[in-house]
Amino acid sequence: KGAKGSKVLYFTANPNGEAERITVFLRHKPKLKKPQFDFEFSTIAIKGRAASGNILTKHAVRKISLKDQGISTLGARKLWFDPTVLKLNEDQRGFLVGEFIKDDKVLAIFPSGLYRIFPAELSAFFEEEPVLVQKFKAEEVLTAVYFDGELQQYYMKRFEAEYSDKILYILGEHPANKLLLISKDKFPMLRINYVSNDKKIREPEDINASEFIAVKGYKAKGKRLTTNAIEKLEWLESLPDPDEEQIEEQPESSDNESLDFGFSENGDRKRSSEPGEQIQIELDF
Repeated sequence: KGAKGSKVLYFTANPNGEAERITVFLRHKPKLKKPQFDFEFSTIAIKGRAASGNILTKHAVRKISLKDQGISTLGARKLWFDPTVLKLNEDQRGFLVGEFIKDDKVLAIFPSGLYRIFPAELSAFFEEEPVLVQKFKAEEVLTAVYFDGELQQYYMKRFEAEYSDKILYILGEHPANKLLLISKDKFPMLRINYVSNDKKIREPEDINASEFIAVKGYKAKGKRLTTNAIEKLEWLESLPDPDEEQIEEQPESSDNESLDFGFSENGDRKRSSEPGEQIQIELDF
């Protein structure tokens, strides 16, 4: 508060409100039983700047060090990617990458096939515009369509995303290799538009990626799409995931029919088997 002798011993600014744990080292003093102790900021309520705060200790402090970063007290943090400056931001510039908490990572895949995991921090540096930027999900199946520069052929491969603190090349390291399309959908559909001429007109071919090739490691070459000349490759609408399709609830069948004890116009009793219909019976005494 500016009183004489006041000074800041420890200060951090955490964008996502991480409540860290610190270790407090006390100055040596006779009969001091505990020369150091840990303290968690998550035990303190968030208040205004004018609040004095809680007393940490009445003993003289020698130093304070960070022991553990802790978890966010503000919930998940949303990050966007701005392709104009190739940076992550929290200002909703570009497109939404995802919501991140502690230890979450960002996956980026580039046109050359370079595969890299970034920390979910605003300081993350992207050398070029990625083909794919998203929250990293271990074992998520990715489908890639690429041009093999050495063989001059088009290939498809499917592989699981895996964590690595190193730079990986999912297409090999040939300089002419180029990633054309990539999808994170479970059942992507690819359309191949062939080159036609006066002698022969080739109709487009649609390929179900999940049936065309099995999921393998990222180092696998994949499967050649065709030997015919290709004019254009494009994704179609992916097939629905059977596990995620909503199954309409069917009314439970019963061996006993629900009965309507009313009477028809001719005086005969009528029966109804409509489920869920309430029955009212009027009794005369």
